[in-house]
Amino acid sequence: MKKALLATLIGLSLCTTTEASFKVEKYPMIMHEVVNSTEKIRIVNTVDMKIPFTFGGFTNKQSLQNILDVMNKNNWKGTFFVTARELDKNANNVKMINDYQQDFGIGIVPVANSTIQDYVNIILSEQKYLKTTYGQDVSAVKQMYSADDLNLNKAIDYLNSIGYNFKLIGSNFNVVQSKHKDVVDTDTIFNDLFNKWRTSLNRGEIVYFRTDCQK
Repeated sequence: MKKALLATLIGLSLCTTTEASFKVEKYPMIMHEVVNSTEKIRIVNTVDMKIPFTFGGFTNKQSLQNILDVMNKNNWKGTFFVTARELDKNANNVKMINDYQQDFGIGIVPVANSTIQDYVNIILSEQKYLKTTYGQDVSAVKQMYSADDLNLNKAIDYLNSIGYNFKLIGSNFNVVQSKHKDVVDTDTIFNDLFNKWRTSLNRGEIVYFRTDCQK
């Protein structure tokens, strides 16, 4: 089965195992200074005519299933960024994503005053859980919203300096935006997103969908 372009390039894999409860664990304290050099990947360099699809926001089961059905019907693959809260509170929806053989990423919700160590704990806890529960080797990390938290960048820098290979994923095009939350027809959204200034998506351009944004 085809892998999503994004998933292929960052080395995700998939397999189904048994479920377990999720909790954030504490990992060894950072012992050296961390320099921020991580940059978000917004465009994947590729010669293929492909677009990486990424997703977030999985509290609405019906909306999520509608998207998964479309992906399955067209034999499309995407990367679904799940947060610690979703692993805890929306476990059935997370399982459904795996049941549809889609790929996971680690979704980070920024919290005021979070330290580098806080983010290290969350990233490693999610990675371990997704591997243990679903058999997926996950290395893609995404901050789900708000201004960039440099401590997250530094956390990834630190982890990569000790042997991990995490990638910080951004997006170059947001399909579902908060201003569209009350819109009920796709034509209105489409005509707003695509106009004389933007007529198409670019090859390798990472596209982000939030599945629970609209009513």
